[in-house]
Amino acid sequence: MIQKTRLRIIGDKLKENQTPNWLAKIQNNSWEPEILISGFSIAFFFILPKYIYNFTAMLIQDFGANAFLSSVQYGMMIVIITSLQVLFLGHLTLRGFWAGLVGLSYVFPNGIKKDSLDKELQNCTFKKPVDLVIAVERICSLIFSFAFIIILFLIKLIVMYAVLIAGFILLYSLKLNSKETTIVQLSLVILATVVFIMFQRQKKKRLVKNPASSLTSNLIYTFTTNVSKKTMVLFLLVFTIITIPLSYSSISKFRFDVQDGLRNSKSGLTYVDENNYLNKRENGLRIQRAAVGSFLVDKDYLELYISSYKSDEILIRDIQENYDKYKTIMPEIEANELNQTGIYKIFIDDEHIFVNDWLLKKDTEHSQKFLTTYIPVDSLSNGIHTLTVRRVRWDRKKKDFELIENWASIPFKIKQQK
Repeated sequence: MIQKTRLRIIGDKLKENQTPNWLAKIQNNSWEPEILISGFSIAFFFILPKYIYNFTAMLIQDFGANAFLSSVQYGMMIVIITSLQVLFLGHLTLRGFWAGLVGLSYVFPNGIKKDSLDKELQNCTFKKPVDLVIAVERICSLIFSFAFIIILFLIKLIVMYAVLIAGFILLYSLKLNSKETTIVQLSLVILATVVFIMFQRQKKKRLVKNPASSLTSNLIYTFTTNVSKKTMVLFLLVFTIITIPLSYSSISKFRFDVQDGLRNSKSGLTYVDENNYLNKRENGLRIQRAAVGSFLVDKDYLELYISSYKSDEILIRDIQENYDKYKTIMPEIEANELNQTGIYKIFIDDEHIFVNDWLLKKDTEHSQKFLTTYIPVDSLSNGIHTLTVRRVRWDRKKKDFELIENWASIPFKIKQQK
């Protein structure tokens, strides 16, 4: 009787360790949905950065979100999305290699014929094609599951930043000046940090009592307990080395504060950024600071577009409170004429251009608001010139206004009139 009971217990344990038939069937055919999901994911994650760019730019320009935190959020999301691009591309490439091995295992199921090998290789042990198929299958499945751990992290990051940025946007309803806004923003960051730390501690306590309750913990521990630490560290290191450089070009272009200035090549030629010209913008991205209608000007005037920023409302309130200091760098603007256009100075080749007539327009594609004007250029000589936009900024440390010299610089060419 005791022996029968023991055998029954052993049999029950074996059944528990066995993979259910329905799951085994799904595992054997998982390559089909994996390839479909990878293909759609690659297309999605290569299109997504443009929308993240425009969305983050909209938060900064139209809603007045903190530019630094928004830029950090954009950078982190681009790094994560680039890593997903690399993972899904790697997964799809390996699946192609796997399909080739499947075909090889069908044509030559027994693998290598040792009799046909050179004598020095006949004592070596080679794997059969089916063994290679299984090995590559495991790597593909591992990459696929690791990608979804990163997606879970991306979702958490979006939620955390969404709450913080929403708080910054609500600040503008209070109509504060720069000093008050900085204090409230800093308080929000501290509050968010404290809440996050408290949440993490509570989560850690909960996991100590019941670590199996967390989906993320289950996934991470599955990786760390089945793959050696050295392998994981090496994989993450190589993965980071590949991902960061690929992300840098996209992250470095996200500048909504000050332009680095016009770059010159080794031959002395000026680089032309096509995003600065409305007739060349085919990427569908928002204008960061300023743009002109065209690089080649064949009219008597030049169309200028300056992006409208919600944060300018705070700057205008600073100017109203410190008008005497503002007047020293912008003497041409009277108090009764002060508006959003009063924080800009326009120069062409270091010559100050006085602009009085401005319009506020909205782009139909992105609903981006622009300050627009027409600048006469009929007196300019033929050839290349540079339009520079300088912008007033309130320095909270110095408690004074300053003029940003290269807020935006755009080269353009006057076409010879016949």
